[in-house]
Amino acid sequence: MRQNHVIIDFQTSILSVGDDLVRAPLHSPYRRQSYLTNINAVCIPAFTEPVIPVKSDKRYDDMAIVTELLSSLKN
Repeated sequence: MRQNHVIIDFQTSILSVGDDLVRAPLHSPYRRQSYLTNINAVCIPAFTEPVIPVKSDKRYDDMAIVTELLSSLKN
């Protein structure tokens, strides 16, 4: 983990690899939260609002969902 510069920040729930080359939120199976997962890799240009297909819990079927960047990931 040191060689790859991996940092696990439990305070912000972020995993960082390669001096922030890759950042990912930590997920706990014990926390009751809902997550959306995009079906395909998507590159979203700045200042745009795309419509993308996602997988979600069945309780969100037939609903329009607006997502935002996690505040802990904003620079």
